[in-house]
Amino acid sequence: MAKGAELQALGSELRAAREGRDLSLSDVERTIKIRAKFLEALEQGNAAALPSPVQARGFLRSYARFLQLDGDEYVARWEEALSGKRRNVRRAPQTLSDGRRTAQIAPAYSPGVAPPARSRSLMGILIILLMLGGISTAVIIGAGLASSAEGGANALSAILSPVPTDVPPEPTLTPTPFVPPSPTPLPNPNAAASGESAIQITVTARTWLRVTVDDAVVYEGMPAPQTVLQYRGRRFGLRAGNGIGVRVVLNGVDLGVLGARGQIVEQTFP
Repeated sequence: MAKGAELQALGSELRAAREGRDLSLSDVERTIKIRAKFLEALEQGNAAALPSPVQARGFLRSYARFLQLDGDEYVARWEEALSGKRRNVRRAPQTLSDGRRTAQIAPAYSPGVAPPARSRSLMGILIILLMLGGISTAVIIGAGLASSAEGGANALSAILSPVPTDVPPEPTLTPTPFVPPSPTPLPNPNAAASGESAIQITVTARTWLRVTVDDAVVYEGMPAPQTVLQYRGRRFGLRAGNGIGVRVVLNGVDLGVLGARGQIVEQTFP
């Protein structure tokens, strides 16, 4: 399937899920704060109509989750369609193709057909051995009964002896604690009502970072990992020396990381 056809098929699934809930694009825009024209571009599989690859992934993840779909799965399919790569699919093991067949052992003789003379002699020897074995077993059992009669008291004492108490205790299993997943941030209605946007910047790895709000520099330096910066304004600019170390949430929409490891990235929002 061509790249455009894969993106259109993914978008058709989003549109079918929205129409199945009797929602319009305007209804979705009011709820998750993503413009209807970007939602329509996702449903049409039109990647060129979206602001940037980072924002496209964030819009798609939030839209799919709103429709109760697997957001991460849809983002993975979107990126695969853009790159033209397919995920590896585990296949069933193949049979040998060199024409060899498994050898089958034919029975010595078929039911209803008398065995040959050699087989009959072998069967006679087998019967004799079984009879000798039965006689030997009877002799051994008789000797054992005699021995058990003489040492019955010792055997009974051994049977009734108490079970040793120095049995090591069974290991105690420690349950693994359950860590609930972090909740997805919800849209900020107050920011939309005031005409401003709210941005949350989480630093997950070492990186140089510069943040501008309405064209004014509000932060510049190397924040420690796990630092969270929050600002409000109409326009935000980010420049990072390590794209994978900066995660952005804009008006409650998780846009993901800015780029790849070691990549210098500069983005403007919204």
